[in-house]
Formats: sequence, C-alpha cells, structure tokens
Amino acid sequence: MQCAFCSLPAALQTYDGDTSMSSRDDVRSRARLVVTNPDMLHVSILPFHAQFGPLLSKLKCVVLDEVRPAPREGCTGLRR
Repeated sequence: MQCAFCSLPAALQTYDGDTSMSSRDDVRSRARLVVTNPDMLHVSILPFHAQFGPLLSKLKCVVLDEVRPAPREGCTGLRR
C-alpha cells in the first residue's frame, strides 16, 4: 500500500480498544498511518504523548471521524 500523502510505503496500523498491549509498542514505533477514534486519542494518546513522540513528530495530517457535539461539562480530547 502506498501512502496517499507522500511517496513512502504505508505501514497502516489500528490503535483502538481492541489493540493488544503487546501490539501498542509496535504501533507507536513503526506505523506511518494510524487509524484510531476520538476516545482513544483522548484516553490513550494525548495523555501519553511522550511515548508517541516518534509518531507525533512526523505527523502531517489528522483526519477526524465519529466527531460529535461536546457535552456541556467539557470537550473530549482537550487537555488543560
């Protein structure tokens, strides 16, 4: 598979609630394209952004899906 945004071969990985703990290190270190959801972004990626440094430092694009209006109490995904 070829990356749609560059000429590199895509290493596509999913990172969601079904991703095993043993596979998560591989996703963080080797993936070029990561498919996730807003909840995992909020709960598992943003709070541990240091562990995702290699992936996030090369980030060129974010595609949001499953976006819904924020609850009155706050907005999922935002950190203070």
